Formats: sequence, structure tokens, C-alpha cells
Amino acid sequence: MGNNSKRRRYSGDEKISILKRHFVGKERISDICEQVGVSPTQFYKWQSELFEQGSSVFERTNSKPSASKRETQLVQQEMERLQRLLDRKDRVIARITMEPSTIFVWCWTATAAISSTGNCGRQ
Repeated sequence: MGNNSKRRRYSGDEKISILKRHFVGKERISDICEQVGVSPTQFYKWQSELFEQGSSVFERTNSKPSASKRETQLVQQEMERLQRLLDRKDRVIARITMEPSTIFVWCWTATAAISSTGNCGRQ
């Protein structure tokens, strides 16, 4: 391998890909290591890490529904808040659009009361 001053860093995906070549593709470890430029010791360390931490992949899968449930709860709360705002807006618009007719009815009633009693509807 030699004493290189620059060591290549492999991403998690690259390490999995390299390991998969052996486990799935049945390639020899020595051939893989020679092609990608890692020592067999490094390959076995990655394999060890995969087997030791592999269960965390399945644990995260099991915890996702609760995270997703929390996310769903937050979205639902936001939707309810927005619906309340829309309802309030609708009430305000309804009140505003009714006001001209309400004012008209009030004026008409007041005018009729004044003309019939002469005292703005008071007895």
C-alpha cells in the first residue's frame, strides 16, 4: 500500500458499496482492497462496524412512526389554527356585507318611526 501522506476518506455509501462487493458479489476481499486502495484490516474494521451498528438501521425504522406521528400532530394543529382564522375572516366579511342592508333596514325603520310618531320612535 505504501506510506501515502494523503489518505482517502470514504463516505458511508462508498463503504457499504465496497462491503457489498464481497457479501453480494462474492468478490475476494484481497481483490477488492487492491482495487479500491484500502488495507484488508480497514475492510474488516468497516465490516465489524456494519455488524455492530447495523441494528440501528432497524431501530430508526421503528421510531419513524412516532416522529411522523408528532409531525402529523403539528400539521393538524396548524390546520386547525388556520381554519379558525378562515372562520373568523368569513364572519368579518359576512358582517361587513350585511352592514349596508342592516343600515338600510335601521334607517328605514327609524324613518318610519319618526314619520309616524314624530319623535324618532320613542313613545
